[in-house]
Amino acid sequence: MADLNTISNKSASLLYLREDRIKNSLNSFFEVAKILEKEILALELDLAEAVSKNQQTDAPSSPDNDPSNSNSVENPSQNTLAPNTLKFQELKVFPNPSTGIFDLEFDLPEEGRTAVRIYNPNGQAIYFNNLGNFSGRFSDRIDIANSMKGTYFL
Repeated sequence: MADLNTISNKSASLLYLREDRIKNSLNSFFEVAKILEKEILALELDLAEAVSKNQQTDAPSSPDNDPSNSNSVENPSQNTLAPNTLKFQELKVFPNPSTGIFDLEFDLPEEGRTAVRIYNPNGQAIYFNNLGNFSGRFSDRIDIANSMKGTYFL
């Protein structure tokens, strides 16, 4: 009959193997989730661009459809993305990682409809700042510390 020490060592080895397999499975799952998240975001951007082009060609002329009207920037609760046609320079987000309070800075040499949005991993807008027709240097401290920890999209 095996002694208690041998049984204890075998049990510990089996537990370690199970723990190692679970960690490997979780790592694989999270890697796949990251890839899928990137693919979904790319598809959403493609869809938003297609919808935007369709609206530009099909929409009747009205103040709501005027791209220079800063009030026509969509409501963040509608959970839609618009394609970025403006070229910004020197985007800085710091500190990264943060505790939920961070500084955002960028330069926008051309004037255009500008909004800063932050989306959670579920695609819900948790921060929205409509800058209207904006050009120049943007610098702001953003506080999303009351949101859950995780990765967010700017």
